[in-house]
Amino acid sequence: MSEAQDDAARGAGAERGRRSPGKGIPAAAFYIIGVLGLVLAILVVAGRIVSLRRDVQTRFQQSLIEVKSNQGDVLEVATCKTAAQFFESDKLDTSVIGITLPLGTTEAWLSVPVTYRFHVLLSDRWQITTTPELVTIIAPRIRPSLPPAPDISAMEVKTQRGWARLNEKEVEDRARSMVTGQLNLRAHEVARSLTVRDAARSSIEEALRKYIKWLPDECRDKTFVVKFVDERDEGERPPVRR
Repeated sequence: MSEAQDDAARGAGAERGRRSPGKGIPAAAFYIIGVLGLVLAILVVAGRIVSLRRDVQTRFQQSLIEVKSNQGDVLEVATCKTAAQFFESDKLDTSVIGITLPLGTTEAWLSVPVTYRFHVLLSDRWQITTTPELVTIIAPRIRPSLPPAPDISAMEVKTQRGWARLNEKEVEDRARSMVTGQLNLRAHEVARSLTVRDAARSSIEEALRKYIKWLPDECRDKTFVVKFVDERDEGERPPVRR
């Protein structure tokens, strides 16, 4: 074989070696497979050497602060469950050379189920009048039992941040902070609602029927009508408060 032929054969072999070190598979593929294998081996070994142990604890502690007797003076007459919604917003604008630039508004919405309870005081003034057919009871005003009972576990919170604002947590906290105070105010309004009045009226009538032995004999076979001292009947003089 001539020297030229030998050089051509060696050049062809070198070219095949550069193109594929193993049946047409690029050298980079072998490198990637090797790296993945090494990583897998490290993970397997690390999983045997290093283990994670998770310990989750929940604790509850309660301290008795105060206990008061109601002196047998409270007659609970109604309960009411509602869904209370609270909204808080925070808008910020800036001014640059007299031009107002809005920086966005952050908003927070809270929704929480609330249970209100209502009672009358047995020590308040009660008035009983009778006719041949009726026994009319003028009961004291309905009072809310404070504070109301929001179900915090079922509270829903949504926030929306203004485009240049970072204060979602601040606005949410402000909304949460007004829950108790607003519910206390709302309880007095709910106490005056017709729905609560009707439920309380029914409770008092039922209580009178259960404990009718306390009433005078001439009252026992009559129809009971319950009104409240702060109710005004059209055409009638309102009962006098104590």
